[in-house]
Amino acid sequence: MSKRYVDEKWRKPRVAVGTPFYRLSNYFALGVLAVSGACWYLYECWPGSQKITKDIADGKYDISPDFKYRLTSMRQFQKDPTYHNLIVKMQERAYEREETVREEPWYVKILTSTPDT
Repeated sequence: MSKRYVDEKWRKPRVAVGTPFYRLSNYFALGVLAVSGACWYLYECWPGSQKITKDIADGKYDISPDFKYRLTSMRQFQKDPTYHNLIVKMQERAYEREETVREEPWYVKILTSTPDT
């Protein structure tokens, strides 16, 4: 059996308060905060960041409705596989409507024609 007795004379201190490392770690933390604050201030003063901030406020980087529609479609594709067939049918019908040229009704022809003078 080993002895479990530890001689207190050779034991290292477990408290860091008052040691040079403790003071140095505080200075290091203060330096990190100071440098990050200086970087933030320089970024705010930089003309490029002011332009970006203005563009964000104006809505230049907002998500377009088309992109939102595509995202919701992708989510629906993952949830319901039959949703894809529905979208394909709807797109085919829309293309058919665009391709077929309807003849104008008789009353439109009369209203849009110019009278002979």
